[in-house]
Amino acid sequence: MVPSAPSQAATCSQPLRWGTHENGQIPLSELSPISWAPGQWVQPAAAANLESLNTAYRARFGVNLAITDSYRSYDAQVRTKAAKGNLAATPGCSNHGWARALDLSGGIQDFGTAQFNWMRANAPAYGWLHPAWAEPGGSKPEPWHWEYWGGGSGVTSVAEPEPVPLSLSAPTSIIDAADRISLYATRTDGNLWGASQAAAGAGLGAWQIIGSRDAGVVGRPAVLRLSSGIIAVYARTSVGTIVGTNQTAVGGSFSAWTTIGAAGNGIASDPVATQLASGVIAVYATTVDGRVAGTSQSAAGGAFGTWTNIGSSTRALVGRPALVRYSGDRIGLFAWTADGHVAQTAQPVAGSAFSAWTELGTGGGGITTEPTATITGDRVTVFAGAGSTVATVTQPTAGAPFGAWINLGSGPVAAGDTTPAVIASPGLYSAYVLGSDRNVWGTSVSSTAPARGGWAQIGSGAALATALTGIRTSGGVNCVYGADTNGTVVGSCQTGPGGPFSGWVAL
Repeated sequence: MVPSAPSQAATCSQPLRWGTHENGQIPLSELSPISWAPGQWVQPAAAANLESLNTAYRARFGVNLAITDSYRSYDAQVRTKAAKGNLAATPGCSNHGWARALDLSGGIQDFGTAQFNWMRANAPAYGWLHPAWAEPGGSKPEPWHWEYWGGGSGVTSVAEPEPVPLSLSAPTSIIDAADRISLYATRTDGNLWGASQAAAGAGLGAWQIIGSRDAGVVGRPAVLRLSSGIIAVYARTSVGTIVGTNQTAVGGSFSAWTTIGAAGNGIASDPVATQLASGVIAVYATTVDGRVAGTSQSAAGGAFGTWTNIGSSTRALVGRPALVRYSGDRIGLFAWTADGHVAQTAQPVAGSAFSAWTELGTGGGGITTEPTATITGDRVTVFAGAGSTVATVTQPTAGAPFGAWINLGSGPVAAGDTTPAVIASPGLYSAYVLGSDRNVWGTSVSSTAPARGGWAQIGSGAALATALTGIRTSGGVNCVYGADTNGTVVGSCQTGPGGPFSGWVAL
């Protein structure tokens, strides 16, 4: 006997429709199969981002995400409810019925494992979220249950909407010449939100949607303050493109989002961007086929050209690349490889084609995050997560080959699952990273000869859940920002140059 279709208005607290379909009534022809998990299906936008998430997970753990359940038809919901009772949702109300939820195993099914901690720190960048109700202190703790909140799927609302949409991933910070800080973060409604200080040291103003609504953006945006003083923002969408927006005037509102470049489908990572001395903007990101691609304007203020692959590589590249700009406007790029190394490429001269990708430094295996790069006087230093800690590699002098990777030592907790935020100060690089205990940990190393140093907890009073961003004021004060486990952007600043950090404050 086939169960009758659900009467959602009578049984679900938040009735939904996906196009013309009700919960559990979506034809498989409108869903996408999960390539490494036969018989598992999700919405197309969710599948595209899941593929990218799986690539990063496999680079970290050497295996694919273990999926035990995905789309659940209404018939299957009835069977699950009969078997599991109150552990299962009312048939017709399950997130699985919208093909936007997964149940995972392989270590993720237990709180506190390396696999679960990695997912909680990294999955939001791909639009996948561990909902608050499933957290240890939630109404129904389920470490194995993950949901796609990345937008772009055609769903008109979500099963458990929040009064204020939650931040999905690490924010991006920027500071102007007057020491006014601005923060930008994607949220569960598929929009990018931003907030700014009216004056240095003041509180942030109200958070506002940046650009046009319903852009379906996910991940961490790239934010530039252009030579004109205008802010430009570039972000990845849930359908694998890059979109951009900019202020219409200094301090003004943002224009509607527009797609950046031609032939730009298949983007898998968050973008990085830079403005050259000529005023031309260039944008780079990793693609689903394991390459880094880029596009740039034809002239300052002009249209972006076609996306093209950057360099040649025998290794698959994953995650957001790191970018540096050398004197003379040459661009250098660094990317995490699927086998746990970092590769590098650069333009021999400004505007030229990029060299082939080569391995960065020596002894660099076991890298577990995207890299971040800093440049001082054309001498580059790169940091990345490495298992339970952070590793770094540098050039002894500008233009010289990179030396050996250096492990920065173990702290009180594991701290190698999120890309470090690095702030440069005279003679020092300070690295900040999320620990497995949800606290932020920091260490400072010499900018000329990095070596192991001690780790110290940064701030107090919050449980962080994302990678971090950091800025340094003209007065020499470091500030660090992230999103906590409730999806709220929080920040902590030093009480003075080189001083201790304040408690975390919701922003």
